[in-house]
Amino acid sequence: MIQLSYKNGTSYNNDKHTPRTTLITFLCDRDVGVGVPEYQEEDNSTYNFRWYTSYACPEEPLECVVTDSSSMEQYDLSRLAKSDGGREGNWYALDSAGEHSLWRKYYINVCRPLNPVPGCDRYAAACQMRYENNQGVFSEAVSISNLGMAQTGPTVEESGSLLIEYVNGSACTTSEGRQTTYTTRIHLVCSRGSLNTHPIFSLIWECVATFLWNTEAACPIQITTDTDQACSIRDPNSGYVFDFNPLNSSQGYVVSGIGKTFMFNICGTMSVCGSLNGMPASGCEAPAQTADLKDLKPERLVGLEKTLQLSTEGFITLTYEGPYSETKETGNVFIIRFVCNDDIYPGIAKFLHQDIDSGLEIRKTFFELETALACVPSPVDCQVTDLAGNEYDLSGLSKVRKPWIAVDSSVDGNKRTFYLSVCTPLPYIPGCRGNAVGSCLVSEDNSLNLGVVQISPQVAANGSLSIVYVNGDKCGSQRFSTRITLECAQTSGSPTFLMLDDCEYVFVWRTVEACPVVRAEGDNCEVRDPRHGHLYDLKPLALNDTVVSSGEYTYYVRVCGKLSSNVCSTNDKSKAISSCQHKRGPLGFQKVAGLLTQKVTYENGLLKMNYTGGDTCHKVYQRSTTIFFYCDRSTQKPVFLKETSDCSYLFEWRTQYACPPFDLTECSFKDEAGNNYDLSSLSRYSDNWEAVTSTGATEHYLINVCKSLSPHPGTESCPPEAAVCLLNGSKPVNLGRVRDGPQWRDGITVLTYVDGDLCPDQIRKKSTTIRLTCSENQVNSRPMFISAVEDCEYTFTWPTAAACPVKTNVHGDCQVTNPVTGHLFDLNSLSGSSGHTAAYSEKGLVYISICGENENCSPGVGACFGQTRISVGKASKRLSYVDQVLQLVYEEGSLCPSKSNLRYKSVISFVCRPEAGPTNKPMLISLDKQTCTLFFSWHTPLACEQVTECSVKNGSSIIDLSPLIHRTGGYEAYDESEDDSSDTNPDFYINICQPLNPMHGVACPAGAAVCKVPVDGTPIDIGRVTGPPILNSVANEVYLNFESSTPCQADKHFNYTSLIAFHCKRGVSMGTPELLRTSDCDFVFEWETPLVCPDEVKVEGCSLMDEQLYYSFNLSSLSKSTFKVTRDSRTYSLGVCTAAAGPDEGGCKDGGVCLLSGSKGVSFGRLASMRLDYRHQDEAVILSYANGDSCPPETEEGDPCVFPFIVNGKSYDECVLENRVRLWCATTANYDRDHEWGFCRQSNSHRTSAIIFKCDEDADVGRPQVFSETRGCEVTFEWKTNVVCPPKKMECRFIQGHKTYDLRLLSSLTGSWIFVHQGASYYINLCQQVYKGPLNCSGRASICKKTASGDVQVLGLVHTQKLDVVDDKVIVTYSKGDKCGRNKTISTVIELACAKTVGRPAFRRFDMDSCTYYFSWDSRAACAVKPQEVQMVNGTITNPADGQSVNLGDIYFKPFSASGDIRANGDKYLYEIQLSSISSSKYPACYGANICQVKPNDQHFSRKIGTSDKTKYYIQDGDLDVVFTSSSKCGKDKSKTVSSTIFFHCDPLMKDGIPEFSHETADCQYLFSWYTAAVCPLRVGFGGEDADEDTQEHQGLSERSQAVGAVLSLLLVALTGCLLALLLYKKERRETVLSKLTTCCRRSANVSYKYSKVNKEEEVDENETEWLMEEIQVAPPRPGKEGQENGHITTKSVKAEALTSLHGDDQDSEDEVLTIPEVRVHSARGTGPESTHPMRNPPRKMLRDDRVGLVSEKARRGPPRAAVLKPGAPGSLASFHDDSDEDLLNI
Repeated sequence: MIQLSYKNGTSYNNDKHTPRTTLITFLCDRDVGVGVPEYQEEDNSTYNFRWYTSYACPEEPLECVVTDSSSMEQYDLSRLAKSDGGREGNWYALDSAGEHSLWRKYYINVCRPLNPVPGCDRYAAACQMRYENNQGVFSEAVSISNLGMAQTGPTVEESGSLLIEYVNGSACTTSEGRQTTYTTRIHLVCSRGSLNTHPIFSLIWECVATFLWNTEAACPIQITTDTDQACSIRDPNSGYVFDFNPLNSSQGYVVSGIGKTFMFNICGTMSVCGSLNGMPASGCEAPAQTADLKDLKPERLVGLEKTLQLSTEGFITLTYEGPYSETKETGNVFIIRFVCNDDIYPGIAKFLHQDIDSGLEIRKTFFELETALACVPSPVDCQVTDLAGNEYDLSGLSKVRKPWIAVDSSVDGNKRTFYLSVCTPLPYIPGCRGNAVGSCLVSEDNSLNLGVVQISPQVAANGSLSIVYVNGDKCGSQRFSTRITLECAQTSGSPTFLMLDDCEYVFVWRTVEACPVVRAEGDNCEVRDPRHGHLYDLKPLALNDTVVSSGEYTYYVRVCGKLSSNVCSTNDKSKAISSCQHKRGPLGFQKVAGLLTQKVTYENGLLKMNYTGGDTCHKVYQRSTTIFFYCDRSTQKPVFLKETSDCSYLFEWRTQYACPPFDLTECSFKDEAGNNYDLSSLSRYSDNWEAVTSTGATEHYLINVCKSLSPHPGTESCPPEAAVCLLNGSKPVNLGRVRDGPQWRDGITVLTYVDGDLCPDQIRKKSTTIRLTCSENQVNSRPMFISAVEDCEYTFTWPTAAACPVKTNVHGDCQVTNPVTGHLFDLNSLSGSSGHTAAYSEKGLVYISICGENENCSPGVGACFGQTRISVGKASKRLSYVDQVLQLVYEEGSLCPSKSNLRYKSVISFVCRPEAGPTNKPMLISLDKQTCTLFFSWHTPLACEQVTECSVKNGSSIIDLSPLIHRTGGYEAYDESEDDSSDTNPDFYINICQPLNPMHGVACPAGAAVCKVPVDGTPIDIGRVTGPPILNSVANEVYLNFESSTPCQADKHFNYTSLIAFHCKRGVSMGTPELLRTSDCDFVFEWETPLVCPDEVKVEGCSLMDEQLYYSFNLSSLSKSTFKVTRDSRTYSLGVCTAAAGPDEGGCKDGGVCLLSGSKGVSFGRLASMRLDYRHQDEAVILSYANGDSCPPETEEGDPCVFPFIVNGKSYDECVLENRVRLWCATTANYDRDHEWGFCRQSNSHRTSAIIFKCDEDADVGRPQVFSETRGCEVTFEWKTNVVCPPKKMECRFIQGHKTYDLRLLSSLTGSWIFVHQGASYYINLCQQVYKGPLNCSGRASICKKTASGDVQVLGLVHTQKLDVVDDKVIVTYSKGDKCGRNKTISTVIELACAKTVGRPAFRRFDMDSCTYYFSWDSRAACAVKPQEVQMVNGTITNPADGQSVNLGDIYFKPFSASGDIRANGDKYLYEIQLSSISSSKYPACYGANICQVKPNDQHFSRKIGTSDKTKYYIQDGDLDVVFTSSSKCGKDKSKTVSSTIFFHCDPLMKDGIPEFSHETADCQYLFSWYTAAVCPLRVGFGGEDADEDTQEHQGLSERSQAVGAVLSLLLVALTGCLLALLLYKKERRETVLSKLTTCCRRSANVSYKYSKVNKEEEVDENETEWLMEEIQVAPPRPGKEGQENGHITTKSVKAEALTSLHGDDQDSEDEVLTIPEVRVHSARGTGPESTHPMRNPPRKMLRDDRVGLVSEKARRGPPRAAVLKPGAPGSLASFHDDSDEDLLNI
């Protein structure tokens, strides 16, 4: 009875004034509906009523179990009946076809009414909702309140298929106008292993709603038995494992009954009972009840046989049997039944009864054990919809085999581990107590159950999902719970521990699985999964008709095609029939069951095809066919499910073509020290990683991390389950699939993929090992291929920031950086006191501001409730970063009403969402009343650090265009075809890979990447970014496509499009776009840039030239000796470009790497197979050897043999016959101990090895270390050495456009240029490293910056120097400086402009987007020495400028021969030269040439390398350069032709002279030098400047002075004559003097030196005055004399006492700077005391911000010039063609 009483009515007038009372008693009457109350009597001051009503009737229990009468199989659906929870406590199905307003949601319960849903009838078992649009927000409203009531239980349609029918729903009218009520039919189909599915809406037609439900609950009950361990058993339907390990107890279970004591253990033995047949018993009984087990006399032992049985209704029974005697037929059995009791853990046993069969002496004892471990977890629906009808499905996260391990970067993180599961209970984890545990914490001290799985996921309005597990272990007066907030992201992600909030552990998890499920419809028999991008293609099923027989019917179906069988023929030829029902027999017929369709629907992993428009049936329905496609790794035949009452034929087809493409595995783990690692940021969903292979290799390796490969374009795609795949021309090869997550091994992260395609041996399967090393500065690195042993075991190495331990980071000021990538997140733009609002109920709001107080709340408060203004947290700017999520926590709010000492707090998580949407504001996900914590989530682009995809793969290298992205404005381009020259404004603005940035005064449409600016009118969008760059491998160009939504003026049917084609142009300028051509609607731009130039490697001997670095690495210094490396018991000998240890040293013959052994070494690669390669990513040189000895034998099962191994105490190095018929080996080192072996199979592969050289400045030669070994078949070494470090000095003199530039003046050997700008000091040295720079300035840097706070940054490395000339400015660029933001390094551009002085560098600007520093430097070093072109006619040179001419005389017409060209291979060449053209030669092919190359010993070889048709003559510094072209093709590069240049130098002593071969350049230019007197007149005739100087010098002397000079000269001659006569009258003395004179003269004639004082800008030590000594070429002696070899001039050493202690720098061969102690200076110019001892510059006070100076010794030097004695002034000093202001010094 239900009674309702009302008290405290009007008082009676009695003494006590008793108040009146009313009592209503409700009684059940199912037929009266509401009923009416009836008055009964007034009794005891109470008015009594009774009320018969159907509302007082209890639910009629409905039998949810059914037995199939034909097969006697039993089915039980009761586990699907839901009895608690409100609206969410029901199952649901969604019909989301069409517009949102047409969507419908169905709530369903099984065998009982719905749990209350607002608007639905109380007794309805199904109900339909629609979605109402209220100001853009959709919410549920009831549409049909009752779709039927549960009045009968399930019925069996056929084996494994049940039907539930709900009838008598709301009123409904059929299409014919018949009045009826709604009916619901649910077809349940047995589907094992899928407990967590939910019903799928099929159709609603003629007042009948039909659903299909694949569930294991519809499978017949069966019994499973486990006799192995009898400790755990798997439910075959749900896959849930009952694990009774926690019941194992050392004391066992002791129970008393019938005067006896019984003892037994579960999952273990009972030692007190003794043993049975030598094995400990599991249980026994004792005759008396006793407390002390020691006094027991055990008898009737059991446990010889154990069985554990499970029936799918959930009955679990453990049976222990004792010994059984055949003769006496005696035996003892313990039968233990497990009973579910959620509150008992681990368990309590009790005795039930004992059955004794006295005749057979068999005793059966029955026990009951109550435990939570026997409870079946209630199914939790892993699918959930939000109020707007968006559906989410987390079941992808519940299918992982292993538990998820949360990333925990907190202080305690390395002492504890969190295990989490989604929707399903965790597997058994030692220490986690309880049943259906969803979250568990295991630490060093103890383990805690943090909550059980019993609530489905919940969803907030902005799409944040939360899973809450409650009822964990006790926590003070409460219990532990777990909250996981899941956010949609495009990565697989890992759960991350956030905080402990009172007793609740909070995690955040960003994963693609948390994105809304989208239904998609595809045509052409294909449909794309919108969440993961996978394309399902059912065309392989469409090849022929499918025939399915069921009972008396046969069904013909064709997927996506027309039936070819001659069934269901129709006269209407317009109809294409795809489905036909055929009834056999005399009363047979054929009916069309559906017309052709190619539409496929995708819904949450299920594919569906619906054929409609068949023949009429039951006069009202049209026949139709629906096929549901399910994933199965092999395609099976379709199965007919059933015919529905409305003539729809349902089929289920399990096929591989419906499988999702990937397997997933847990991607985070811990090392021994407890550090957390999370590789999930490397998992990719839209593309895959491609490994770096050797330069020029054709194979491509595609790799994904922790999941299978993403779908990729291409004709042949990789197998969908592969995680690594090799593409090499033929069929793609699966190199392994996902099994286990990453592991920590030997100090690095190792990820292994197994079960790929078969190996060549046809036994093993291919596998892949990826070794990930932590490298914080490599953010976008790629995996690198190391080896493929026997084409079976592949190894990759991958230096990446993702393999570093997870770190958290906290900053103030509303900013935080990602500690791994360095990306700075700044949320200041979201701040502001007006703030935002977030709703927590229909009326309740929270005011919240970001990083500051909110004006609606009290001062200092960041968030508060809207109505009460109660503070929920004080404002804070401390933003934190943990594993891809930003977080802001406001603490110290008002006191919490539910807890005395707690205060409100708010947690705001910022999640990456690439484009801001309507939900770009904070959303309140949950308000936890227990802990008074508010959780907010905000999806914003400010939390993203994904970089625009701006690169394209070219073979094994990547072309990255991101340096060209304009970060501040856009590139300007001009339309040259426009004739309006007055308009100087740009016609186009362009950016690549991202839209144009806002530009002042240019109103380009937002989002446009290419914008056209008309002369009159507003700018128009002619292109937006459509995707990454594309490589056209045929034309070998990279291009970018842009599409716009702007209709084209010329043809409105088309929109404007743009295309940029990038072409290779080597150099330092990045180039700019130029308009190439335009049609009406299309614009094509060209962009020449070095970024798209290919990377090449050239190998010669033991050195390798990398074209991109433009540097040659030479390893020959390492080849002088061999190296030994030991690992464990193995010692290897390594040779670099040379053979390793030979057989006499225990090595091998011709091996580059040998494994040493006492008897005979093993070769790991022949020297002849050596290969060298360079990898840019980790700047490594790789030397590999192949074709070594055969790999070690392996067993026939594919396990490697282990040598040496021990058998009978003896050691063997090879397979043996010992005691067996065939050769065998051990698979462990000690066979006597382990007995592991197999028959040998010889390997047909050969051993290989690789040495990875890495630069280490501090290592000197260094030593190799073993990096990895694979199966004794491959070994890789890592060798850190300075031999492969790039150079510290670069060329400083270069020629461009026939102009010579010499920057050596600005390159110091001892110091550097320093200046200060805005407090920061900059140190610059050109062409070589910074000397005497700040402490952390790298030894390879050319530019360093030291900030005011003392931080030092490298702004560019020496070896990256590039020299170029743009608009008469010399551009010097350096790159590869320190890291700058994500994925970039600093570079520097120095612009040198020609000036009169040496000048000083100055800071111009820093471009933050490209990370480039710009400096300017006005200096005379940037002035080109311009050659002057002259004309030559018949040997006479004429200067067109002033008409002067000089005749070259004989050397123009005479033939000459040049030698000196001897090549490395021994070839010798001679060159015949005749300036007027060769007229006689013994090589006829040379006729007509100016220069002809011949071989002295080969009459047939000759080629013209210089002809006179385009000869050019230049005069430069009084020397003549003659440049010849030719038509001969260049051997190195067929696109070029050969040319030659002769450099003529004046030598008055040489007369004609002899031309000498100098060298051949890389681009086939032959260079000759020719010293001759014939060109000396050029110095006088064409060097006007010099002639003037000379005459002025003579005019400076008066006539009188000239007379005095003449008299003095005569006196001097006479005096000299007398002295000579005195000296030389003896013969011996004459000879001595002559020999002395000759040596003296010869020495001084050959070379003279020019010493110049080095400019000082700072005071230095007295003894360290600096000098610059330069060699000056003076006339060489005549041919044949000592000092001339092979036509080159050789020099002798200088001997002078003052120079004995000169110090040179051996790096600089060209111009040494020397330090000369104790030297006094005498100037040769002018007189007077000032010039005798020049003053040093006084030290200057450095006050200005742009101060400049050379640090310490600063060399100011000019280029060396050739100098000769002038004719006509034989005694005068050499005159220099050098406008430098250096002093000539006498020492």
